[in-house]
Amino acid sequence: MNAIIALCHFCDHHGPTTLFCTQAFKYSDYTLINSNSLEDNLGILLESAPPDTQSPKFNENENKILNSNLSLSPNTSLNTTTTSNCKACRAFDKNFHHYISYDNTSSLPNSPNQICYLSQSNPNDSEVFALVRKACLRTLHCEVFEDPIYFDDDKNGSVIGYEFNIKDIEGRGVQRSYSLIIIMKDRIYLQHLWSFLSHQMSIIANNLKQEAEKKFQKDLNEKGLSPSAAQSCGSQFLNYKKTSKQVRGLIELTDDPLIFAKLHMWFTWILRMSSCQISEEFMHGPLSEDLQVKCEREKLKELAMDKNDCTDSFGNNLLMIKNDCHYTQMNFYFNQESSSESLLNKSLNMNEFLCSHLKIESLKHLFKLIGQEKFHQIAYNVMIGNQVIIRGKYERLVESIIRLLEELIPLGCCKSVYFSVQYLKSYECKLLGISDRVNLFKSPNDQMNNQKYVPDDLNEFILVDILVDSKLKSQNPNLNKSFENNEDLENLIDYKIKFEISSNVSEITQVPSILTKMESYLVNDSLDDKSIGSLIRLAKEEWINKTKVFYKYLQSPNVKSSINIKTVLNMLDLTSNDELALKYWQAGLSQECKMQIRAS
Repeated sequence: MNAIIALCHFCDHHGPTTLFCTQAFKYSDYTLINSNSLEDNLGILLESAPPDTQSPKFNENENKILNSNLSLSPNTSLNTTTTSNCKACRAFDKNFHHYISYDNTSSLPNSPNQICYLSQSNPNDSEVFALVRKACLRTLHCEVFEDPIYFDDDKNGSVIGYEFNIKDIEGRGVQRSYSLIIIMKDRIYLQHLWSFLSHQMSIIANNLKQEAEKKFQKDLNEKGLSPSAAQSCGSQFLNYKKTSKQVRGLIELTDDPLIFAKLHMWFTWILRMSSCQISEEFMHGPLSEDLQVKCEREKLKELAMDKNDCTDSFGNNLLMIKNDCHYTQMNFYFNQESSSESLLNKSLNMNEFLCSHLKIESLKHLFKLIGQEKFHQIAYNVMIGNQVIIRGKYERLVESIIRLLEELIPLGCCKSVYFSVQYLKSYECKLLGISDRVNLFKSPNDQMNNQKYVPDDLNEFILVDILVDSKLKSQNPNLNKSFENNEDLENLIDYKIKFEISSNVSEITQVPSILTKMESYLVNDSLDDKSIGSLIRLAKEEWINKTKVFYKYLQSPNVKSSINIKTVLNMLDLTSNDELALKYWQAGLSQECKMQIRAS
């Protein structure tokens, strides 16, 4: 946990003082601190231990190190500053000045990301020192409640504090004021750990109070005083500044020379366990309609593969769905001259080969190529569910156009075949790509006589013929390219794409509002392709939600007349122009969604 735990006390000579603090570092950061301000031979390596009523167990090596480094005689004198010379404000002896623990569960030992816990008198970082200092002043200047408190601000972070008193026969009021503080920048995280941290702080405070109580009773027995008579001893603090007698420190108050080693182990354990108390979990919301439809299609395909059946219970052709979801694209990349020659021998000519790699890269690109009027006509038929047929010579170009038109409608409405050598009827395929060799008219003379009919005369359709005029820029073009985009081709050929439209659809009179919104995005030159894609997806999601509401009202027996339907459309901020598109989009709702709506 990225926090710092500190023990503070109120010194009669120096006021509120930070006595001991522990914080976590990455091993790489600790080695940097160690090279700048610490020395390895002045540190003691310890494990962590939970704070409880029993003292932590030291292993044989730890006992050896502690016994050899601790010289904690009350008469020890140090040539240090005034504050550190005060035994009450000193946590470390002259032989060492920090404790260190390594968390071997967090990463490999001595790796840069390994977590280590360092305990010192004060933090090395000046900003952290200022935060600890302010929290220390705030906790020790308030009234002692023996309960955890919480305070925070945006500048100084969030703090959980626990102030308590321990017995001292020589102290003011026969007691000394101490506080435990935990400082963290993440307010929400610290608040969620309130119960755990406040409980552990109370355990540590009670441990210190119990040890001090034992020492207090021992001092009373040595001096032959009763508890009530001991109150008068506290008045001696008034003469401390006039004498050389120092305030007793925590080691003397608890009669435990290892008390700070224990505090380090307790603090380290709290920091380690705090990171385990709360785990971040990503909450998944309900699947979008497109994702739900995709999952249902995958399940249908698995069932079809198990049963060796090509149709589902709804009569959908699963082979077409498979082609829709798993289309394999050839990768034309030439590393050897023989590879290009073999492919060119199979191609009609170099020009045909290069044109076979053309594609439309975005809706905005298609909008500019085809023109606003023709795009409006095609998109309108896509929106209301009429069959749209893209006919052309080059498979990649035809496929790219169909994939872009799919972005205008929900996935559930996309019954697409990207390139076929025969015509498929409207109920089988709404977006159909076919070869230019497929003749949709009853006879060769029908096309010359403007007969706009397909084999199924009852279905409305729109036919888009793609014509490509191209010319090589060089007789020996470089084929060692992947041709992932049209920019690579523009260096090799000059080309122009033309669109010719035939349709048996009557004049467009009722334009859905969503189509008008999408076209406004495409007309806006300040929007790039990525922004347009995001805006179109948002518009689709909004309209899918309106479609769900519309579908729900149509299931009600009271909504039958055109008057009631108009009322529903007004409620959805729609008009009668949107009704045809709404009814088609209902077919794109997932089966799960329809079942939930009918059950509600």
